[in-house]
Amino acid sequence: MLNITSTPALEIWMLFSARTSQTFFMTPLLLIIAFLLTPLLHSDLKQYVQTDDGHFNYQVIQKQELNNMDVLSIQLQSQQWQGIDWNHWLIIGIPQQLKHKDKAILVITGGSNTNMDRPPSFKKYGQIIGTIANQIGIPLIVLKQVPNQPLYDNYKEDALISYTFEQYLKEGAIDDSKPLLMPMVKSAVKAMDAAQEILLDELGTKPTEFIVTGASKRGWTTWLTGAIDDRVVAIAPLVIDILNMKSQMKHQLASYGDFSDMISDYKNRGITTIFDTPEGKKLWSLVDPYTYRKSITIPKLILLGTNDPYWTVDASSLYVNQLQDPTYLHYVPNTGHSLDLTFLPTLYAFIDSVVSRKPLAKIDWQIINNSLTVSWNQEPYEIKLWTASSESRDFRKSKWTAKTLPISASSITLSPNTPKTGYTATFVEVSFPSSNPLPYELCTEILVTPQYMPYQVDDQLNIKTFKKSVKK
Repeated sequence: MLNITSTPALEIWMLFSARTSQTFFMTPLLLIIAFLLTPLLHSDLKQYVQTDDGHFNYQVIQKQELNNMDVLSIQLQSQQWQGIDWNHWLIIGIPQQLKHKDKAILVITGGSNTNMDRPPSFKKYGQIIGTIANQIGIPLIVLKQVPNQPLYDNYKEDALISYTFEQYLKEGAIDDSKPLLMPMVKSAVKAMDAAQEILLDELGTKPTEFIVTGASKRGWTTWLTGAIDDRVVAIAPLVIDILNMKSQMKHQLASYGDFSDMISDYKNRGITTIFDTPEGKKLWSLVDPYTYRKSITIPKLILLGTNDPYWTVDASSLYVNQLQDPTYLHYVPNTGHSLDLTFLPTLYAFIDSVVSRKPLAKIDWQIINNSLTVSWNQEPYEIKLWTASSESRDFRKSKWTAKTLPISASSITLSPNTPKTGYTATFVEVSFPSSNPLPYELCTEILVTPQYMPYQVDDQLNIKTFKKSVKK
C-alpha cells in the first residue's frame, strides 16, 4: 500500500534548500582545478565551431506558402569537415501572423546526404512544430542532414559517431575536430548564421535569440549547441538521457549486467570503457554535455520516454539535480526512443514561456531512502502517480499505469512499498493550466525501489558480483 502524506509549504521550502538528495563538497584545490579546467574544455568546442573554414555558403532554392507560413527552402553548406563538404537542406517557415521577429525556433533533424536534389517536404514539420510556431508567431527553422551521412564505409547514426570516436582515440586524441559531435554542433551554429542573414533580407530584421530542439543524436547536438552559443536562450532536447556518461555506463552495468544493445556500436569499439585513459577523458570532456552543466544556465526542457531502450529507467537521476535552474523534466509514459505527440502541449508551454519571458511553474523533489517528496509553486491542474513493475531492474518492456492523486497543500510525500521480489519504478507528474487549451506536465525523476543494485560494479567498470533476485 502506498503511503501519502502532505507537508506544509513553509516546511517543504525549507527542506528544498537544494534540488537534490545529495550534497557534494569539494576541497579548495579541486574547486580551483575545476574553475581553471572548465573554460579550456569549453573553448575547444567553441573555437572549432567559430573558426571560419571558408566553406560556409547557402542558396535559396524555393519559396512557397504552406500551413499559413511563407516557406523558404535553402541549400546550405555548413562547413568542410575532414575534407568532406557538409551539405544540408535548411527550411525556414515564417508565420503570416508574425509576432516575434527577434526570436526563432531551430529544429535539428537527420536525413541522408544522398538525396539533395530537391527540397524535403515541410508538411510534417508544419503540422507539428509549425503549429506551435504559428500559434506563438515565431519563425521556424528546420535543419536537416545532421549528421551528414552515410560517410566512410556507409556508416550512419551511432555507427558513424562511434567510428569517429574510435579514430580520434587511436590517433592519440590530437585532432579535436574529429569526433562527429563537433561538426554536428557547427552545422547547427551555421544554420543560425544563415537564418539570420536570410531573415534580415526577408523581414528587414533578424532573430537574435534561438530556442533549439532535436531528438536523440540531435538532442545531444542541442545540449552542446546551447553550451557554446550565446544566441541560444533555451533548449528542449528529446530522448537523450546521456549526461554524466561514465556514471551512466556504470549504472547500466549495475542494472543490466551489460550495456544496452542500443549502444552496441560504442561497446564494440571499446568506447564505453575508456573513461579513465587520458584520451578517453579528453573525448568525453568534449562531447559529454555534463561537462558544460554549470555554464548552461538557460531554460531547459528535457523530454524523455519511460521505456527508452537506450537508457536505464532512472538515468536522469545521475544528472538532473546537478543542472542549473531553470530545468524542467517531462516523461512520456509507455513510449521508447520515439515519443508520441502527447509531449507537444508541454513543449508549446515551454516555448511560449521563453518568448513571453513568463516562467513555467516549478516543481521540486527530494528522495530520502524510499520516499519521494514533491512540491510546487503554483496551483496544479492535476497530479498523477505513475508506477511500473519488473522482476529485474530492466523496465524497458514494463507497462506504466497512472493513479490520480488528490491536490492538497503545496506538497506531497509518497512512500512506495518495496516489493517482495523484483523492482518498482515511480514518478510524479504535475499538470498546470496553460495559455493553450491543454495543460502542460512537469515530472520528477524516477525512483526505483528497492535501491539495491543487482550487479556490483567497480570504478573501472568491472562487474564483481551478481545476485539473481532481491527479496525483502
